[in-house]
Amino acid sequence: MSFIETIAEAVNSAQRAVSLDSATGDYAKAAAFYKSCVEAIRDALPQLPDEASKATLSSKLSLYESRLATLNEFLGVSKKGANKAALAPNGEVPPIIFQEDMSLPTRFMALPPPPPDDMELTTFWLGTILLGTVRRGGFVTTALWVPKEVWIQPGEAVPHYLEKLSFLIFCSDMFTKISKINVHNLKPLLADLESIGLDVWAVWSELAELVPGLQPPQMNLANSRDKKIYAQRKNLAAESFKAHMQANNTSSTEAYSKALVEVISKSASLEKVLGLTQDSKEAERCVELAKRANSFLNVLVVSACQDLASLITCYFERAKAA
Repeated sequence: MSFIETIAEAVNSAQRAVSLDSATGDYAKAAAFYKSCVEAIRDALPQLPDEASKATLSSKLSLYESRLATLNEFLGVSKKGANKAALAPNGEVPPIIFQEDMSLPTRFMALPPPPPDDMELTTFWLGTILLGTVRRGGFVTTALWVPKEVWIQPGEAVPHYLEKLSFLIFCSDMFTKISKINVHNLKPLLADLESIGLDVWAVWSELAELVPGLQPPQMNLANSRDKKIYAQRKNLAAESFKAHMQANNTSSTEAYSKALVEVISKSASLEKVLGLTQDSKEAERCVELAKRANSFLNVLVVSACQDLASLITCYFERAKAA
């Protein structure tokens, strides 16, 4: 069994054990799953490449071992009639004391939801999954769980790391504007989105020139005024990228993952704009511009998924070397 499969087995067993223990009181089955979880964690611990991950998993191991011992003692009482110190004075099983683990099935180790039917919403669905892996670790598929430590590695683990970091830092301000848009007032909303739309094309084009293989935008600049503004903002983006690359010569991907979280977490307002249903030219134009920004966000998220694949590979190589 691979390391990721071992972790997935531990997660699944922990979920089922805590659920049976807290909700149904089926202590025999719960004990069996706790045992399976403990064995899987013991197998996984030596394979972890850093001390922080080992400390986190070791603390979970202690909690599950303690609970397993309590349940085994209770089950022993049930069979043999002997008093055990771990039981309550009335001979019953004490309640679960690690309350945070009761939320595992819906928070920490939840499987990703199915993708939405609307393709425009796929970006937000995928972005949410990525955010979960960065913040606390999580599943990216039903069979692949990614610990958050994967995102904190040497910078060379991410291709064109400094360019992407600089891009994300620059984009943070743009997505701050997006996060503040008011979908209930169409005229100011349209003005904001028109401005953001040119920013999107300018930043996207500049990044596509810096990162080989990145898909450039399909632009349609209708008038000379928009062309002039686009050129100005593209030059501004190029200067900002250069300045950020010089100022952020860091050797860790931690800054990249933090910048990624900041940008993706500010994009939720786009989903609201895409849901506008008013029958008006302003609303149609707002949705059109939101789709442009969403296409840009999709390129960003897909690129982050490719970077995650590189980070996972690097994480396994470090684990083997350790």
